[in-house]
Amino acid sequence: MPEARPRSFRFRVGVALALLAAGCGEAVVVGTSVDAPGARVGRTVDPRSLSLASTSDGRTVAWLSLRGTAFRFDVAASDPSRPPTIDVVRGEGGAAIARLTGAWTLDSANPLARVGGVATLRLPSSGASDRPYSIDIAYEGRANRRGARLTVEATLSEFGEVVLGGRAFRYALRDANADGSYADLDHLDFAFDRDGDDGFDGGDGESIDPSEPFDLGTGAFAVRSVSDDGTRVEFVTSSQRANATPFLGRGDVAPSVAGTGIDGRPVSFGTSRGRRTLVVFWASWCHECRDELVEITARWDEFQPGFDGDVVGVTIDTDLAKAQEFARSVGLRFPSLRDGDASHSGWSAPLLTAYGIRSLPAAVIVGADGRVERRRAAVLEFLPAR
Repeated sequence: MPEARPRSFRFRVGVALALLAAGCGEAVVVGTSVDAPGARVGRTVDPRSLSLASTSDGRTVAWLSLRGTAFRFDVAASDPSRPPTIDVVRGEGGAAIARLTGAWTLDSANPLARVGGVATLRLPSSGASDRPYSIDIAYEGRANRRGARLTVEATLSEFGEVVLGGRAFRYALRDANADGSYADLDHLDFAFDRDGDDGFDGGDGESIDPSEPFDLGTGAFAVRSVSDDGTRVEFVTSSQRANATPFLGRGDVAPSVAGTGIDGRPVSFGTSRGRRTLVVFWASWCHECRDELVEITARWDEFQPGFDGDVVGVTIDTDLAKAQEFARSVGLRFPSLRDGDASHSGWSAPLLTAYGIRSLPAAVIVGADGRVERRRAAVLEFLPAR
């Protein structure tokens, strides 16, 4: 049984510095950073697809350019009976930075190969040395190479601390379009640890849109700028009115749900008190959801009796067939319902909106009294320690 891939991130604790912007009267708060230990994080999964091309020697190659530096991905399958490997190379003739291997998912007609892992690249920095930049890599392809797909996504790896309206918040950044820069606010995931649990779940009202004014309950603020490497963030007070970001935290009443599962059977939770419920949010296109749910399935007999409650899944897949195929492929052991419809789907689906979920995977424990007991970005954090 494969081990769950551990999260490893750089945690940055900033020093808040209040300034007065010259000539504009805005109160500017600048977060600077220092290196510190890692933290639990959630990620908004929005993989970036790379174009694949075949070479004369039987390889499949893709290129990724980050901050003027080119990286090559070599997908090689020397033996048709074995899954391919992926070598990550800097430049045309550089040495391999990482080698990723995978496994076949058996299919009677044509086996599907899945290869994935994390590679840490080095990108140009304003400092004396290149900065590390980690990406998740996922490849899926049939043995005949038709319909192969290679995607990359940046890990959530830059953090800081800031005082807004007299209250200290820790925040987390993610380069949402995996282009190597945090400076583009339109492609930046931004989350605050609002309940002080050292987790940046990206849900329950912890995420903001950095291109719009926001209110965490301490007044209206906006993100004015972020440095290219994400280590410096400037916040300003905003004259524009911002609605307070909903926050479903510990002790709040959780929405109850009754609906039809992806298998056509009734699914409900929270409609009657007396049973704890673990609500697991997932999607078929979320690679980390797959990793976690495979692990949950493998350890189900160990996990389920120890939880002493019900487990219910919620998928934001708009395609029912894809959700059903995903559930079969990971061996899902608990019922799941599909959130939303044609007019309210994806991140605007009713349940995700009610729970404030803005990243996957995500999990919430609703206590027997119907109130939020715990929430985590990772389902695996609810498994008993080995």
